[in-house]
Amino acid sequence: LGSDFSAYRLFIIAFAAVLLTTMWLIERYTSLGKKVRAVISDPDLARGIGIDVDRVYALSFGTGWLLAGVAGALLAPMVTIAPTMGGNFLVGGFLTTILAGPTLLGIGPAAGLLGGTGGIFATIADATTASIAVLVVAMIAMKIKDGRSGR
Repeated sequence: LGSDFSAYRLFIIAFAAVLLTTMWLIERYTSLGKKVRAVISDPDLARGIGIDVDRVYALSFGTGWLLAGVAGALLAPMVTIAPTMGGNFLVGGFLTTILAGPTLLGIGPAAGLLGGTGGIFATIADATTASIAVLVVAMIAMKIKDGRSGR
């Protein structure tokens, strides 16, 4: 496509794909994944059948920390490191999580939609326009998603 793409960026893409596949396999085919899905669906019922809901919440939160740390370590060579560096990714990550919902498989399409929108608008306009475009696309996508689910 006439674009330079470093080997490190390709490594990050491959690593993310392996990590996503691993997380999906854990969620889908292990007893831990079943417990996590049960707690997401109905914490009281999960507690009633003997699942330690607080432990599942703690483990899920810890996994989120771990994944955030891995993401930071992988991005560190490509961006300027500062105490406030996460702020640039916070809104996009938050919107992606809300749009994706409670499933792991929703994250890819949501990240692709919002990340693609931001990238396109940052290329043809500026960062502020890209941020506004991402917000508008997220609102439209959430409205469409809510309409399809009957909320």
